[in-house]
Amino acid sequence: MSASPLFTLAVPSSSVRTAAAIVGAPFDLTASFRRGSREGPSAIRRLSESLETYSPVLERDLEDLVLVDLGDAVPATAPVGQALDAIERAMGNALSIAQVAVLLGGEHTVSLAGYRAVRRVYPDAALVQVDAHADLRAEWEGEAITHASWLNQVGVEFGFESIFQFGIRSLARENADTRTSAAASAGGAAIGPGSRTAMRPGEPA
Repeated sequence: MSASPLFTLAVPSSSVRTAAAIVGAPFDLTASFRRGSREGPSAIRRLSESLETYSPVLERDLEDLVLVDLGDAVPATAPVGQALDAIERAMGNALSIAQVAVLLGGEHTVSLAGYRAVRRVYPDAALVQVDAHADLRAEWEGEAITHASWLNQVGVEFGFESIFQFGIRSLARENADTRTSAAASAGGAAIGPGSRTAMRPGEPA
């Protein structure tokens, strides 16, 4: 992994199983509107210095936990396939040493790699998406794996019944058809009817 500033309270390695392992994925190569999310991991780490660590609700303190920051899995300029493979490997490593693996992106596409790693360890794991857009296009700009189509790839690889979506504001008709078909095949338990609000022209779902 590449060198990167550490998340506040985290260490680069531990000899014991940790509470959480953090992986950075500074990737936004398929972004079509405005790039810059590749700066997310470094920004989150930098601003983590301002975190207050104690939760009065849980009566727990982050300072009492062992957190590991494994650095960034890929350089920001890595090709899509190479980047996703590296992120999947890094997340697999994180899952092997920690109770919780945390992936810092990056554009939406990195979630596909993270979920692939999770499914290797937890074959029945579901994916919960909180987003304004459905990201269920079969392809975007001629590519099957992009920020606008990564969730469709999840459905192709693992079954649409594994997907639960919340907050969908608007979507392309293609996305709506996919959601309706998937919900019907899953008995209505997974992704269901979406918003009928019109999308802004040129905005990918």
